[in-house]
Amino acid sequence: MAVMIAQEIGQYLQNIGEGTLGVDILVDLQPGTPDNIISIYDKGGPASQDPPEDRRELYIQVRDTSHQNGYGRIWRVLGFILYPATTFIEVGTNKYSAQLKEIPSSLEQDAQSMYLFALRVIIRSVSGITIAEDWLNALADWSGTVLTGWQIYKVWPGNVRPSATWSLLNTQIFEKTKSVFEVRKKYTGLLLCSTPGDLLSATAAIMQELGKSIKLVLDAPNKRYLKITNPEANLSGDFLTAGTVSVVLSRLTGRLSEEAPAMSAVHYQEIIS
Repeated sequence: MAVMIAQEIGQYLQNIGEGTLGVDILVDLQPGTPDNIISIYDKGGPASQDPPEDRRELYIQVRDTSHQNGYGRIWRVLGFILYPATTFIEVGTNKYSAQLKEIPSSLEQDAQSMYLFALRVIIRSVSGITIAEDWLNALADWSGTVLTGWQIYKVWPGNVRPSATWSLLNTQIFEKTKSVFEVRKKYTGLLLCSTPGDLLSATAAIMQELGKSIKLVLDAPNKRYLKITNPEANLSGDFLTAGTVSVVLSRLTGRLSEEAPAMSAVHYQEIIS
């Protein structure tokens, strides 16, 4: 049976002391009493490549008799969801990643003259998932040595700043001879920082290292390396504290199946230590 993500987020808010699930933390409900409540609505969201039960859009509303208290509570709830103490939201053995879709806003007072505040987030399940894509692992490990003290994620972005999230963008295979193939994979990294200055420094550091490095270690004992080409940076987004970098990794191989595993062999892991 699929886990109800809205219920899990309600349980998480109860676990951190924000209220009691079923009393003043409610799922898909907003009864007349009590006055001060948190209502979590499952809005589903647009179709995506994620399984429907693993990705939900939640509309979270706070109602309070006090404008000041309600305003403070909606921002507190947002902080708990975006920046959990353990990097990811944890409820029992389940883990979730949150992305903000709509910042907290003040709504009109309801029929009972209560103050209403709301926000929207996308919640994804990242429970029990590992990744067997060794090129991505090697790139993430390498970037951790360049961006010291950063959180390095794979596939799903976390919300901790500073952090870098690497994802595989595409794969190309070229036949060099009848027995030798070249495999090229392009990766993109999302950089999140606290200030524009930090973003510029981090981007400069990782681009400098990518530019001067010829190879990336894939498997040192077996002397397997990846060639680094075409590093690029893009800081033209809407946010002054977020940017992307990309790089193409490649290697020659005579056994193509080792470099292009079946999809069933690919699993995802949310964070490396």
